[in-house]
Formats: sequence, structure tokens, C-alpha cells
Amino acid sequence: MSYGVDLIWDSQAGDKQRFVKVRIDEIPAIQCFVATNGITRNRSFLIDFSAETVLPEFRIQRFRGVEIQILPLADLRELAIILMEDSLSGVFCLLTEDILKEIAECATVTEAIAATFRVISSWKRMFENLNLKGLSAEQQKGLFGELYFLKQLTQQGVDYQVALDSWNGPDALNQDYIINGTGVEVKTTAANHPFVQVSNELQLSAQNLSKLFIYLVVIDERKGHLLTLNSLVCELRRVFESSDELADMYNDKLLKAGYEDEHYRQYENREYHIRDIKIYSVIEGFPCITPRIIPEGVHHVTYQIDTSACADFKVSPEELFAEISY
Repeated sequence: MSYGVDLIWDSQAGDKQRFVKVRIDEIPAIQCFVATNGITRNRSFLIDFSAETVLPEFRIQRFRGVEIQILPLADLRELAIILMEDSLSGVFCLLTEDILKEIAECATVTEAIAATFRVISSWKRMFENLNLKGLSAEQQKGLFGELYFLKQLTQQGVDYQVALDSWNGPDALNQDYIINGTGVEVKTTAANHPFVQVSNELQLSAQNLSKLFIYLVVIDERKGHLLTLNSLVCELRRVFESSDELADMYNDKLLKAGYEDEHYRQYENREYHIRDIKIYSVIEGFPCITPRIIPEGVHHVTYQIDTSACADFKVSPEELFAEISY
């Protein structure tokens, strides 16, 4: 469900003299508001609560483009999440929608505020990694690979809603896809230097998964306009355009991933030629580092895996899609 916070903020834009806030009536148990400061133009999301309310401990008071404040009112207090950089308004809208979805399930203000901080914690890294000038070359390749796998899911007959729900890459979770209990980590690498780049010790951990696979897209890059990040984005938009809900979900995930249409021209001349698709089953003996085998206190381990060491673990596309099909 969308709460239409973007439309509310748009409707408030014309009032440049005062502070305007609109209550979200769909959540009657909690007093929460979407607001705009008419003078500074800052957008904000607000939760009002009594002075007796016990707040959960929180340390995040600001991160890129966002400030969090506890404000005194006449007989209440107010949690204010304030957008300080207008260029991040699209992502801030998604953050607010995510908060509203979480607190809609809460019965008390204390639960709602705790849920709000959980959502903020998960979004903090995403905000800080945003590149307002567009995606880097490596980020473009990574997103291309994730979208290429999403396309394969739709072509394999996986329900479109299920396919989109399974795409976790934009949310910076440990695996890019989790579908039917099976994790798939998508990697994109250059044909002249095929390796798997692993960003942390949890990425290839199969804990809480029935199975885990690496889907490696091996590419050549060249100048051209045929198979580009833009063309793949547009192709999938046509796939999901039959449903407004799916189209919105897809575009929201693109925005979370850092893809914005205003950077279209930066991506239009980088063409990808797919040389190979390699799929590996991450089972006992696969060359990887997981929490089970590293010393206590060691975290954020990054490393590369030479694909020549993975030959014994290679599986076919049929084997992979048999695992994730319903």
C-alpha cells in the first residue's frame, strides 16, 4: 500500500509562508504527519507522542541529507525526521513510505518509534552511498547484472510480483535475491579478468537459506547503444507496465539502487556484451570466507575468488531455476 506522501508534499509546495502538516489518517492509532516548512522548504515526517512515552535508545541523529530531532510541543513531544537536501527528495519519499508500512502494524507509539528507528538504520547506509552525479562504472555493472537476472526470472515464468519481491540488491541485504528459500548472489565481471568480488563475510553464507548460488555475468564493455543499462531498465519497465503497482515497485527499487532517469545520458554510450553466464552452487568446500571460519572479532572481510577455483561447483541454469521455481 502506498500512502501517497509524494502527492501530499507536492500539494504543500505552494504554501511558502508557514509550516504545513497533514495527518496520515490511514494510521489512526499513531499521530503521524507529512509536513513542509514553507520558508526553508524542508520536508519532514513527524510522529507526536506524550511526554511520558519512553523512547528506545537511538544514536543516529543525522546522516547524509537527513536530520532526526525530538522537538518539544505544548503538551507533547514530536519525533521529526527532516530532509535537508532537496536533491534526495525521491529517496526520502521511499524512506517515509517504508516507515509508514512498518508503523501501520504497531499498536502503541513506543512500538512505532522503535520500528521507525529500525527502518532508519537500514536506510542509513543507502543514503550515504548515494551518488548524486550518477552511478559509478562499477555500480552500473553491478546493477546491470542484477537486472539481467531479474529479466531471466520473468522469462522463466516466475510470477512478476514474486520476482520483484525477491530482489534485495537495492536494500543492501547480504544476497541480491532470495526466492523460495534459495539465495542468489549476482556478480558481474569483465571477461578479461573473471573473478568474484565478495564484499563481506555474510554474502556467501548460506545460513537460514535452503541453498545459495552465485550467478556470474561475464561481460565485455564497449562504446555503443545496443545492450546498455538504460535499454535493460526500459525493457523491464515494459514487462512491469501492465500493473501500476508492479511498475511503481520496480521504479522504487531502481531509485533505491541509485538509478535515476536524470542521469540517463551518462549511461547511454556504455554497451555490455555478455560473453558467458556461470552459475556456482555455494556448498561445502566452495572457496569462500564465512563467519563460521573466521576468528571472533573479525568483520567486514572483502576478498576476490578466482573463477578457476570454482569449476567443480558449476551448475546449469536449469538446476538453478528448478530450485527457485514454484
